[in-house]
Amino acid sequence: MNEDTKKSSYGKAKEKLIKATTECLMKNGTDGVSVRKICSEAGVSVGLINYHYPSLQNLIADSYKDLALSLLERAKNSANDANGTPEKKLSVFLKTSFDNISMNRRTLRAWIVFWGMIESSPPVKEAHDIANQAFEGFLENIFAELDKQTPLKTTPRLAAIGLTAMQDGLWLEFGLQSGTFTANEAQELCELWINSIKKN
Repeated sequence: MNEDTKKSSYGKAKEKLIKATTECLMKNGTDGVSVRKICSEAGVSVGLINYHYPSLQNLIADSYKDLALSLLERAKNSANDANGTPEKKLSVFLKTSFDNISMNRRTLRAWIVFWGMIESSPPVKEAHDIANQAFEGFLENIFAELDKQTPLKTTPRLAAIGLTAMQDGLWLEFGLQSGTFTANEAQELCELWINSIKKN
């Protein structure tokens, strides 16, 4: 086996473990944080996790990054494809952020596990910080575009932090009690907030 083949095989094995971890958390919530269940889901031996990861927390952190950044990429692509005003980009971004994939109970079950581990697990905390910075960085750029056309009452950086926090809060509330509001209402609330930080 040449070096390129080894790297490809190594990457595929890690990807398999990451996907299996995410699936376990989506199915079982906190009960899915189990080496045995993840290995069973992936159809591999426990030794494979030990080979690729120094701890289960590192694998869960990779699962967090994979899920968060894949959702961000979907929302970014939708916003960029809109080819419209900053307001239009934000609207499309929010619509994708609150679509059937993001607002799925399974997806939200995994988020709750990730968020619950942030304080106790440095690898998961690092994954959270990486994902948050990616979300906020993208939104800050759009808010900077918006600020040039329609001045904001705050900086683009703070606007991005505020919108990200609002999205997280709505995702958490929906995960805990899904009947409180709809995805369309979540988008509406965020857009009302965006309008509130524009200068008259």
